[in-house]
Amino acid sequence: MCRTLFSVAVLVGLWGCNGADEAVTLPPTVPVSGTVKLDGELIEGAVVTFIPTGETKGIECIGRTDESGTYSPKQIRGAEGVPPGTYKVVINRYMRNGKPIVDDDPAGGAGGIMIDSLPPKYSNSSQTKLTAKVAADGSAIDFDLESK
Repeated sequence: MCRTLFSVAVLVGLWGCNGADEAVTLPPTVPVSGTVKLDGELIEGAVVTFIPTGETKGIECIGRTDESGTYSPKQIRGAEGVPPGTYKVVINRYMRNGKPIVDDDPAGGAGGIMIDSLPPKYSNSSQTKLTAKVAADGSAIDFDLESK
């Protein structure tokens, strides 16, 4: 009886571990790009995060604005672009010593405290009212933010 229970426990344990090695299939993506402005000015270093809502399948997609204020998101563990659907959008812009932290300068000016320079109505996932609808053939989605 003990051997049978032990055998069943081992088989259940192995069966449960098998799924961990399988690759997660992510939904196909379409091209998405746009710009981020703050008080009418294009901004560099803003991180734009698309969070799937409703029936939209997939995982978060993230893009960072370049020096021209343009972003092009991609899936966290996947392809360039965003799956078609509806999204809650969170935009952060981390600064250190008055400079945006960007990909080619992760220190953003060494030393000092890193702060999120955008208001919580854009940068906090529980407070944002920003949304986006990504069309089946892709979308250009611009965000015009206000500091007040």
